[in-house]
Amino acid sequence: MAKISSISFIILLSIALCVVACKVPKGYTSDKFQIFWQDRLNVTDFILILGLTNIGTGITPVSGPYGTMIVFDDPVTVTPDFNSKVIGSIRGTGSVCKLDGLSTCWAFTIRLTEGKYKGTLTFSSEIDPTKKDVAPISGGTGDFLFAQGFASSTPVDIRTTNTTYSVDLNVFWPPFE
Repeated sequence: MAKISSISFIILLSIALCVVACKVPKGYTSDKFQIFWQDRLNVTDFILILGLTNIGTGITPVSGPYGTMIVFDDPVTVTPDFNSKVIGSIRGTGSVCKLDGLSTCWAFTIRLTEGKYKGTLTFSSEIDPTKKDVAPISGGTGDFLFAQGFASSTPVDIRTTNTTYSVDLNVFWPPFE
C-alpha cells in the first residue's frame, strides 16, 4: 500500500511541476504560428560526410547511413508550396545519430526576415524527420530575444528530394526595452 501511495505522490508531483513549468510567465509575450521548411537535397542542403554505408539505411530524402553529416540553408515559406512567399531561412547542421538512419541530432536556427516578427530562434535536438517530432527553443535574437518554447515539425511531403515540413512554433519571450 505504501508503495502505491509513493508512486501516486510522484505522479501527482510530476503533473503539478509540468503545469507550473508550462505556464507562460506574467509579462512575457507569447505567440503560436506556422511556417513551412522547404528542404532541397543537393540544392540547399549537402552531405559533408557520408556515414557507415553498411549500417542503417541508404541515402533517402529523410535518412542516411549512421554518422552521415549534413549542412543546410533552406527557405522558410508561408504555405507548403515551394513557390509561396519566402519569409526567412532555416540554417544548421545535422548528424545521423541512430543506427537505423532515421534520427538526426540537429543544431539549427530559424531566421525570420519578413512578416509579423523578425529575428532568430535557435534549436538543438534529436529529431526523426519521418514523423511529427518536437524540438525545444534554446534562445533567440531580434523580436525573439531570449525566447523559449518549442517547435513541432511534421512532414508534409517526403517522397522526393524536395521535402516540405510544417513547423508549428509555440514561443514566449521576456519583455525588453
